[in-house]
Amino acid sequence: MTLISYPTRVHFADAVMEHALWSEMEKGRVRAALLIWDRSHANTEFHDRIRDGIPPGADILSCEIAEGADTDLLARRMADGPEMQAVDAIVAFGSVAAIEMGRSLRRELHGSRPAFFAVPGIDGLPDPCNRNLESWRDGLPSVVICDPTLTQSPAPGALLRAAVLTLMRCIESYLGAAYNPPADGMALDGLSRAIAALPQLVATQAGDLDTRRELMAAALNAAMAQEKGIGPAHILARALAAECHDRLTADAGRLILPGIVAATGRGNRKLDTLGRVIGGGGPDIETALHCALDGLPMHARLSDLGLTAHHLKRAAQAVAGRRDISQSVAEAVLTQAY
Repeated sequence: MTLISYPTRVHFADAVMEHALWSEMEKGRVRAALLIWDRSHANTEFHDRIRDGIPPGADILSCEIAEGADTDLLARRMADGPEMQAVDAIVAFGSVAAIEMGRSLRRELHGSRPAFFAVPGIDGLPDPCNRNLESWRDGLPSVVICDPTLTQSPAPGALLRAAVLTLMRCIESYLGAAYNPPADGMALDGLSRAIAALPQLVATQAGDLDTRRELMAAALNAAMAQEKGIGPAHILARALAAECHDRLTADAGRLILPGIVAATGRGNRKLDTLGRVIGGGGPDIETALHCALDGLPMHARLSDLGLTAHHLKRAAQAVAGRRDISQSVAEAVLTQAY
């Protein structure tokens, strides 16, 4: 049985954040809001604009996440605190880590759950839970506010890496076995936007507002398309990033995606459509992906990330039990990219 569920309100426009947050909180009669952000967004324009969007009279609680913090553990501890009893809205903004923290905290709260507002940065929304898609649906924000003007000062390389992660999410969602036509449509749209953004991101490393808007739209579509689940390349890329203790998921994903798609997509009738969207004129999907990704100014080999053969073997264990790829095939793809 196919279950398709998208119970999220989305605001998407330039400079919409303050008005959208204010109106949603007033409509929900929010009396106390918990703001969640990571340390990189402290004392920034993003942070100031979020506070400007809180209606007067609403109490504000704050949670700043330290770099590398265990958000699940932090959420469990916060859920037991007496101050959470008064909170009727969680506003997580700026980064995947902050939004993941908000999702975890809301899941830990028993009884009446507060509304959950997510205001993503350029890296978009978190992945769904690996274990089951019901937790993905339960963890969706009540409201998502996408405002491209909030992405005016990204860290060097952040936009390019966001584009690569979005591209990877879209491709794997589209190729996923689950029958979900809306997700397939969003995946293809997100992929075409991400592919179109890559040349300017390579040339400028910053991107104008039009490019950032397209990339934010692509990231939103990619996240929503993941109702079909997380693909093996994304899981392996995250496992590799964890092994080298750095946020290099996009670098690892770029290097292994062509091999993973070639290994898992044989016989999939959707490959021709993917090839047309990606372009490049290659004779097969692996060649087309190499044409699109190989020239990007990112790490050239997995060994450049400080990984060893032992790290590859351990990372390959992350796909154990999957039907679409065996652990041995995953290890072979990782070794080829090493």
